Amino acid sequence: MNSDRVTNGGGVDERINNVKHLFCNNQEEIKKVNEIIEETDKILYNFAVNDEGYSKYSSLDHESHVYFKKVNNVDVGKLTLVFHDATKLEKLIEIIWDENGTKKFDPHFIEGKILRVYNKDLILLQQSYKGTLGNEGRYFYILAHKKKVNKDTYLIACASINVNDHKKNQSTFTNPFISSANSFSLDIECDEKIKNSSLRKMFINVSGYYIRREGACLNFTYISSIELDTSPLIPQFIIRKIKASKMSQLKILKNHL
Repeated sequence: MNSDRVTNGGGVDERINNVKHLFCNNQEEIKKVNEIIEETDKILYNFAVNDEGYSKYSSLDHESHVYFKKVNNVDVGKLTLVFHDATKLEKLIEIIWDENGTKKFDPHFIEGKILRVYNKDLILLQQSYKGTLGNEGRYFYILAHKKKVNKDTYLIACASINVNDHKKNQSTFTNPFISSANSFSLDIECDEKIKNSSLRKMFINVSGYYIRREGACLNFTYISSIELDTSPLIPQFIIRKIKASKMSQLKILKNHL
C-alpha cells in the first residue's frame, strides 16, 4: 500500500472548519507526526490484511468473527464484519471519523475532543470512557488518520503518543509497534473535566479500520491493540473477554447506516 504524505494544507470539511483555530503551524511537529502516522498506516494495514498468526476467538454470526494473536507478547485483536449495502461506505466512514461517533455503539463512551488539526484527515484526539467491571474510567490521546486508498477502500489508523497533560501520576508510554512514536511527545494542558476526575490514562498501540467495497457488500475489518493498564492479578482470559466484547459492539454500526 502506498502511503500519501500528509501535509498541513488542503481544504477543510465543515467539522474541521469549526476547529480551524487548532491547526498546527509548527513545522517540526508536523514533520514528526507525518513520520508517526505513515508508520501507523503501514502497521495497521499489515494487521488488517494479513491473517497469519490469528486464532478465531468467537463468531457473532456466520460472517462476523473475532480473532486474536500475540506479536512480541502483545495482544492484537481483529474483528471482521460484512455490511450488505455497498452504497453506505461514505456514511460508515462519516460515523467512524466523527470524534463522538463511538457513542453510537459504545455505552461507556463519554466524550471525544479534537486537540490538534494537522489537516482535514489527520487530527490529535482526546477521548474518555466510563469504567467497566467497577473499574475507574479511562482516557487517552491518539493521532487519527483517515486515508482514502481508492474509490472503494478506506483506511483509518490510530496510535497513542506521549502527552504531558500535567495530570498527576504521569507515565511514559513505549509503543511496541510504532517506533517513531517513542521519540516524540507533546505538552498539552489537561481538560478540566479530565484533570478533576479519577480517569486513568490508557494507551493505544495501534487501532483502526480497513473497509473495502466489494460488489454489493462492504468488508469491514477493525484492529485493536490497547494497553488497558489493568491489575496484573486479572487473568489473561478475562482481559481477552473484555476486549472481544468491546470489539463486538461495532456490529451495532449496522443499525446506523
